Amino acid sequence: ALSTAQLGQLLTTQLQALTANQMQALNSSTLNAFPVTAITSAQVAALTPTQLQQITPGTLAAVAPSAMKGLGIAQVESLSSAQLERLTPEQLGNLPTTSLRGLSAADMTLLGASQLQGFTPEQIGKLSAEQITALGDDVGYLTNPQIAALTNVQAQGLTSSQISALSPTQVGMMKPAALGGLPASLFGVLSSAQLATLNADQLAKLNAGQFGTIDAAAIASMTPAYIAGLKASQIALLSNDQITQLSLDQIAAMREAQFSALTPSQASVLLLSQITAMTPSQFGALKPAAVAALDEDQISAVGSDKLDQMTQPQIQKLSALQLSAMPSSTISLWQPGKLALLTPQQLKVLSESQIGALTAPQIDAIAYARKLGALTPEQFSGISADSLGDVGLPVIKGVSKAQMVALSPEQVASLSYYQISGIKIGRAHV
Repeated sequence: ALSTAQLGQLLTTQLQALTANQMQALNSSTLNAFPVTAITSAQVAALTPTQLQQITPGTLAAVAPSAMKGLGIAQVESLSSAQLERLTPEQLGNLPTTSLRGLSAADMTLLGASQLQGFTPEQIGKLSAEQITALGDDVGYLTNPQIAALTNVQAQGLTSSQISALSPTQVGMMKPAALGGLPASLFGVLSSAQLATLNADQLAKLNAGQFGTIDAAAIASMTPAYIAGLKASQIALLSNDQITQLSLDQIAAMREAQFSALTPSQASVLLLSQITAMTPSQFGALKPAAVAALDEDQISAVGSDKLDQMTQPQIQKLSALQLSAMPSSTISLWQPGKLALLTPQQLKVLSESQIGALTAPQIDAIAYARKLGALTPEQFSGISADSLGDVGLPVIKGVSKAQMVALSPEQVASLSYYQISGIKIGRAHV
């Protein structure tokens, strides 16, 4: 075997020419005297685990980073704590991915911030979930590219403390599938600041369980653009408490498809201010069942501009209580064609004041829809004289005998000669 003195006389090219057998013949003293800056990866690969353990931490730290590519899994397993703590970031970054499993969970805890950052993203992706978990809160030292390399399995092995240790930027770098694979208990640990960094691709991977863990206050802190970026199916996953926390700016930013996804239960907890903040087209996008779930106070907050955007299925889902809750001033502004979509049964529940607020065009529209007969004599007598005096002749011709008998003197006095003639003609057909 070569002596320490002999090694000292060899040139770098001669040292690098030493064979595997010659390297394995070196003892502890010659190993530590070896000019390690000249050692090759093939020579490192030739060293036995026992030989590696004999190299002092300082000597090992001086090995060229590229030479560390020769370490096998058994050699990595043999490294002592003192040796691991002295390895440079560059050396760690050159370890073969196949050898990384030689680092135990205890070994991972020995590595400092700069050492951890020395691993390449590819190496990070090859670590086991147990190795990542062993990092503890030091996972926060990983660079953004390293975080982006975390696999689904690794992410699922993170602890709640590790999730909290990640910066908002790091959370925003996680693979969508890795983030979407987090158990609901872990996802619920994310802070408002962390949630705010999620991008559209990440949001698209979130599931019902994860959404349910988001604190209502965290929902309120999200930007309007963030809320608008949620899929319609994800909006349907929000809890009632989360719905009530949506700000008016968030409501205004929501897409019609998102409103269409609201469930009856969610619609039933909408605040009056939220309903007021909705645009007519947003309100018109609600499912008929969601509209039917609104209580009297909520429906009373719906202005005529929103009523005008309602579809026939929505309108015909309105209950007697909802119709009764509508202010007469709002009903008077309802587009005649939309008002006429009410069913005969719905028209019968309109109150005296609501009937009194109907305009001539609205009454005309009801008549043309062949629903004027649905009004009871008492309701018909409640039509204002001004409105009745302006209705078209075809409407007057459609007045039933019972409705005509119920006309008040003021209503009769408002009729024109042609309207009275129409009543006479109409009576001939009664």
